[in-house]
Parts: sequence; C-alpha cells; structure tokens
Amino acid sequence: MINKYDNMIRKKIEETFDLIIPVGIVVALVSAIAIYFSPVPKKFVIIDIIISFILLIIISLKKRISTEIKAMVTISMPIIVGVLSFVDGGFNSSGIILILLSNLISVLLLTKVKSIIVSLFSSGLFIVLWINAKLYNKGWVIHVRDAEWIIHFVVFLLVLITMQGLVATIRKYIHSNIEMIEKSAEITYKIAYYDELTGVPNQKLFKKQLAERASNGVEQGYIIFYNLKNLNLINSIYGETIGNKVLVQWANIFSDIKKESKLLARTSGNEFAIWIEKVSEKELMEWLHYMNKVFKNSFLVQNMDKEVEFYISYACYDKRDINIEECYQRASIALTYAKKNNKSGFIEYDKSFEEIIRNDEEIKKLLQNALASEEFEMYYQKKVDARTNEIYGVEALARWILPVGGRIGPNIFIPMIERMDKSIVFGEIIVKKIFTDYKRLCIKYGKEIKVSINISPSHLMSPGFVSYLSEMIDVYEIKGENIIIEITEEVIIEGIDKVNEILKKIHELGMRISIDDFGTGYSSFSYLIKLDVDELKIDKSFIDQLGENDKINTLLEGIIYIAKGLDFNLIAEGVETREQCVNLVQLGCFIIQGYHFSKPEALDRN
Repeated sequence: MINKYDNMIRKKIEETFDLIIPVGIVVALVSAIAIYFSPVPKKFVIIDIIISFILLIIISLKKRISTEIKAMVTISMPIIVGVLSFVDGGFNSSGIILILLSNLISVLLLTKVKSIIVSLFSSGLFIVLWINAKLYNKGWVIHVRDAEWIIHFVVFLLVLITMQGLVATIRKYIHSNIEMIEKSAEITYKIAYYDELTGVPNQKLFKKQLAERASNGVEQGYIIFYNLKNLNLINSIYGETIGNKVLVQWANIFSDIKKESKLLARTSGNEFAIWIEKVSEKELMEWLHYMNKVFKNSFLVQNMDKEVEFYISYACYDKRDINIEECYQRASIALTYAKKNNKSGFIEYDKSFEEIIRNDEEIKKLLQNALASEEFEMYYQKKVDARTNEIYGVEALARWILPVGGRIGPNIFIPMIERMDKSIVFGEIIVKKIFTDYKRLCIKYGKEIKVSINISPSHLMSPGFVSYLSEMIDVYEIKGENIIIEITEEVIIEGIDKVNEILKKIHELGMRISIDDFGTGYSSFSYLIKLDVDELKIDKSFIDQLGENDKINTLLEGIIYIAKGLDFNLIAEGVETREQCVNLVQLGCFIIQGYHFSKPEALDRN
C-alpha cells in the first residue's frame, strides 16, 4: 500500500516533471555537442541524442504516461550512461557515481520495496561489469587487481545500504511529522467546526455546509431551530452533568434518524439548528410532529423526571427569493420572537416579526432612559380577608407611564429589563420608591400595613441584595415584619441551597418570603418543602377556571390542604368575581387579591 508520503512525492513529481524534462532535453543536446568536439568517444554523442529523443517522446505523451514510468525513465538514464561510462573509463570515470545517483533517485521517488530492487539490480550490475571486465581483460582492467575490485564493491554496497537506511530514517521522520501535523490539523478542525460535548457540527460548520448546499444548486429547503426552554432549570435541579446528558441524548436521537438531506448543528448552549431539503411544508410539519413523538417516547435520562420542552422556529429557503444566509437569519428571528413571547408549537418566520423586534428595540431605548430617570410609578393592590373584609396587606406593582403620554405594560417592560440585565438597577429603584411611600401607605391602608415587593431571581441572588434591604429599613425606619418579599418559582434555577442561604438572611431581617404565581412554573411541593418560604400565592390561571373545571377544583383543594399542612399562608390572586371568591372561601383560601375587591391604585401625591 502506497503511504501518504509516497503519494505526496508522486504528486510533486507529476507537478514538476513537465518542467524538468525540457531542461533535460537541452542539457542532453548541449552535452552531445560538447562531446562531439572533445576527445571523448563519439558513442556518447549518440547516447545523448537518444536520451533527448526519449525525453521528447515523454513530453509529447505526458498525459498518457504514468508518474511511475516517468520515475523509472529518470532512474534508468543515469544507469545506462553510468554503465557505458564505466565500461569505457573504469573507476576513473563517473560511471559508479551515476549508478549511485540513480539509486538515490529511486530511494527518494519509489516505494521502499521498489528502491531495494533497484539497489539489488545495481549490485548485480556491478558484479556483471566485474565479470565482463575479467573475461575481456583489456584497457584499464589490466591494471586493476581483484582486491581493488572487492574494495570498490564493498564501498559500493556500503553506500547503497547507507543510502537506504539514511533515506528510510528521513522518510520515517517525515512520515511521523506529517501524521503529527495531520492529527493536529484534525484536532484543530474539530475544535473549530464541531461541538465538544455532543460531537455534532457547530454554527460555523453548519453555515459552511449550508453555503455548499446552496452553491451546489439546492433550490428549496428549511432551516429549523430547536431551543431547550428549561435547560437552566434542569442544570439547577439535577446538576450540570444531567443537563449535559440531555444535550447529548437530544443530538444522538436526531443523528440516529438523520438522512443525507438533513444537517444538524449545535449553534449555542441550548440551541440546535437543522437543515431539511426536498420536502414540502406539509411533509415538514409531519416530520416535526414525528420528531416530537420520538423525543417524548425515546428521551430517557437517568435520575431525571422533568420533561424537556422546546421553542421551535423555522424559515423556508427558496433560491428564487432569498439566499441561504437570509434564510438562517429569518429562522433566528422567528426563534427570538418565540422566546420573547413564550410561544409554543412550530413558529414559522413572518415578516411582521421583524417589525415587532424593531419595536422592541425602540422600547429598549426608551426603557434605558426610564431607568436612568426613574420614570416608574408605584401602584398598590389590596389583599383582603374575605371573611371579614379587612385589609390584610398590599402588593406593590410597578407601572411605566411615558413622559409623552401612554403606558407600557409590565408584561412587556419587566421581561425586557431581565433581558437587558438591568434587574438589579430596576429592583433598587422600586424598593426605594416603596419604602419612600410606606408612611403614606400606613395612612391610607392602616398602621403597620404589610407590603409585598416583587423581586426577580437575578436581583435576589445578587451579592448586595440583603445588605441593601437592611440599609433601607434602617434609613426609612420600617419594621422588617411589615415587608414581604415575593419571588417566583424560577428562582430554583439558581440552586435551592444557594437560594436558601439568601432567604435565611432575609428572614433574619424579620421579613417574610412569598412564592408568587404558584402553579405556572416548576411547581412541586418537594421543592417548596426545601425552600425556606412562608407564603404561597395561587396564580390567576387556576382562578379563571375555578367552578368550570372539576379537575382544577380538585387540584386547588389539594394545594390548599397541603399548604395548610406545611403552615404556609395562602393567597389567591387575580380574583375578579364574587363567585370565584365564594368558591375559594369554601375551599379554605381566605386571603383574596384581585379586581373583585380592588384594582391597583396609585397613592395620592397631594
């Protein structure tokens, strides 16, 4: 088997031989002319002319003659000239040197076995020349003794052996270096183009493959993005090792059913991209539904019972309409839209998404100014004990009223603040405003009124959060027991042990902790038992179905029963009708918040 190095040599010969042969023809002709006018035997003139003729034939048939034949011609010519030179001039001629030169060429250009055959042939040729000289015993041979022949032969053999060994050593060294370089190149290629964890292509290779498909004439296809919604939660609950297994198994499941018409890549931490071609949109939908079933039935990670959820977006590529890079951007825009709006299902790119995202960018600019100038106002909504109609407390709710008029709802600006990584700045603005309002709140709602403050997970876990709360209650002289910190279930993403460390410090300030929107996120009483909290707020999504869905009634009854058993205070939020209020009281939930009793109200600033 011809190794890589030999192939490289052969390729190099193929590239340079057509340049060498014309030079050889010129040299041979010049040599013939020089010999003709010198005392050297004229037969060498004929030999040089024959060599020129052979080379001329080779150059005219260069595309039909293999590299190996060209190499053999290169090797044989010095041997022929060397033999004739040796016969004529003996050891004083250049004959032996030319024969050794042909062996050097063979060692460099041919495989090891073939070069050894040439060396054996040359050794045999030396012996034949010796025997021939002894038989005819004329000219220079008369003066050469057998001992001198033997010495020359031994030296000849030693040179051949040394040549073989030296070149073999150099070849081996070159081979090992080439292999090392190739391995390094392979490793570098993998690092540059493949995801280390899953082994699938990364974004760079995916885009390169897409460009190749497009340049090869693919007319239509789809780019699909899968984004794992709850990877951070999985990492928090089960550990990063399990999270990594989720990613690896996802890649493996797809790779097992991937065909030539599909490409797969991991484009970011929790995001995968797929290319599918030669399918209609109907076939694409069928395939996506099929994939959902495959993931649901085949996705098994040991010690994990949490279901893996995705945001899924896609865009159509049609070479008559857009280029492949634009298609990629469209699929990415659709994914951004799905994530920002928490859209499930299969989200196809729509041109309106770009306008929505542009509007978001405009709002983001306004929001940056609002944070700088603290444009937010605080509204307060009562929490009422439905048995006595007494005010139990109030929840502080931020509202953003634009200087030029109009409002932007908290469902828009609060998630945007999170994405801008400004939760701490916003949270401190809100806490300060609430503490500033506290005396007026006591006047309006009663002395020692309890105020609930919503705190985002990132603000809660920030290093200076507890010290900031401590400073604020000292500055405004507010009792910690009158402050309730509301957090969402998403906080468990940060890790239950870490969260409890913060909650313990908050409790040391006298404050209580409430879980807001219970039932909408990662609800599990096993988490609540571990979390050091005091209160649960049942989300409005349950309240809306109360009295209309028997399963919801049963579920709420169970939540209320377990909450009381765990000694949690229980509050129902989003209660809008008297019927809902009555049902909740009958189930055992007495603290009610919602439009049934009061809308959020601003404090009178006069």
